[in-house]
Amino acid sequence: MLSAEISDMILIRQADRLRNVVEASLEGNSVGELVGCLRKLSMTQQLRSRWGLFRHTVFDALGISDLQGLDRNPLDIINEMGRLKVHRGIASARSIAVSLLREQVLNENTFFLDVGSFEKSSAAVLISDILEARRAEIERICRDSFDACSLASTYYGFAFMTSTIRDRVPRTGFERFLSELGVDSANISCETSCDLDPARVSFMNTSEQGSELLRAILTLTAKNSTGRAAAAERLGEIGDPRAEPYLGAAVKDQYSWVRKAAVTALGQIALPRSTCVLAEALEDFDCCVQSEAVRSLAMIGHDAVSALIDLLSQEREIRYVDALQAVEVSHPRSLDSFEAALMQRARVARKLAAEALGLIGDCRAIPALTRASLGLDEELRIAASNALKAMGPGMPEPQLPGSC
Repeated sequence: MLSAEISDMILIRQADRLRNVVEASLEGNSVGELVGCLRKLSMTQQLRSRWGLFRHTVFDALGISDLQGLDRNPLDIINEMGRLKVHRGIASARSIAVSLLREQVLNENTFFLDVGSFEKSSAAVLISDILEARRAEIERICRDSFDACSLASTYYGFAFMTSTIRDRVPRTGFERFLSELGVDSANISCETSCDLDPARVSFMNTSEQGSELLRAILTLTAKNSTGRAAAAERLGEIGDPRAEPYLGAAVKDQYSWVRKAAVTALGQIALPRSTCVLAEALEDFDCCVQSEAVRSLAMIGHDAVSALIDLLSQEREIRYVDALQAVEVSHPRSLDSFEAALMQRARVARKLAAEALGLIGDCRAIPALTRASLGLDEELRIAASNALKAMGPGMPEPQLPGSC
């Protein structure tokens, strides 16, 4: 197998094909050769900075994408699979991963471990250990006065600080947060002595790549909007799906350049679950954010089609919650301009949805695009007609309303 072919599998996320390559190497006793090839590829210019994409694709190929919290190089797992005396194929990856997870939990590295997803898997045996490690970690840090950077290096502290933008950690706020998670905060003092500086946070028990990911996510909550935008850009380049929920929150940022960077990053990671957030970004008041949302939805591709068809087909009502969000961003001078801005936002979103469907080229969108091409909204008619043309010859030629 040529390394160029394997590189393409990783770059376009063809986990199924990569899984076949791993299986073949196990059957042919050539695991060492495969690992060597993958290691060289991970250091190439194309993949070195995109280590999250590399990692995610290999994890998916091994059938352990639900164990993304494992802070180890996936090549360690493949190596161990090759050392087994009895060949058990891809199935052996899970037991090896769970064993490595146990070691990780003992070192109190529980970042990104989703306890809820473990309940019905072989990793369920680790749940009590994970919760105990998190409790012990937070109790050890939170004694008397402590600094916010130390708090951020713990699982619960990190989760709290990345839930919103904060300069300081209010005592009652953090205690309430712990209480909602079922953590007894009676022995915890929550007085911080300094503001949070992501660059000063030390994630002692994580890998170098894990630390980079955590620090970039933490920077998404920083006061400086330029820093937040740069963090979003870096997370998109890394391509690690564990950053997706944090980037989704950044799409609601106060500043358009941060929102644009977050939307771009979501397109680079290209997870189907990002579709809803990106569809909402089509209604952003900034045209650059809207354009990036179109591109990102096109990168998600066929998995985004259903949501885009819904958006294209529905006449959306203006809701009070939408109004409050729009006021926060646009600050209209009067109620009339406010209502007009909201109506225009909904119209533009439908036009952009048509453009995205044209880029994706899925035939399921043809009926909705055809209806839109016959509507009264001129901009939407043009966008829908262009989308149909982009999908290839043989598409129906729409007639203008009133024509015969």
